Amino acid sequence: MFKVADPESRPDFPLTLARQLFGLTPAEARLVASLVAGQSLQETAAANRLSRNTVRVQLQAVFGKTNTNRQVDLIHLLARLPQRLHRGAR
Repeated sequence: MFKVADPESRPDFPLTLARQLFGLTPAEARLVASLVAGQSLQETAAANRLSRNTVRVQLQAVFGKTNTNRQVDLIHLLARLPQRLHRGAR
């Protein structure tokens, strides 16, 4: 059986789970949730009334906590998080 996935579909990001697993602050969790949802750093900064520099500092902290070095690696890790946990529960 094949599953068809909508590439435009983005499931809700599990903020609480990300905070628990990686020790993210509430602000860092909101940042990664917006990135997983497809927002740019600039869009995230504007939506949260933060400077771009503040968002970049938060992103560097998230990289350290998730053991990633690039935004694409972070997004890949976090976007797969719900599926990994669901598969592990079987």
